[in-house]
Amino acid sequence: MTERVRGLYGIADAGASGGDPLATVRALLAGGCRLVQLRCKGWPVDRIQPVAEQALALCEARDATFVLNDDPALAARIGAHGVHLGQGDMP
Repeated sequence: MTERVRGLYGIADAGASGGDPLATVRALLAGGCRLVQLRCKGWPVDRIQPVAEQALALCEARDATFVLNDDPALAARIGAHGVHLGQGDMP
């Protein structure tokens, strides 16, 4: 993974984006981000998965790294490049 971590790191937060994190992903990539983290706190997995899959595709089209917040199982299932876990996110 270390070879993929380069450049500007942006976070597409669903709450901060007014519920449209994909618009933020697009803007981050257009602005030059090379690593994008999708953060959808409080969203159910069935709502996060299609957004995460689309975000991953957008990142891959720009040769950017995609990191999913909080859910290693979903990250593995969709083939995300990484997962972000805070200190209190896992037992």
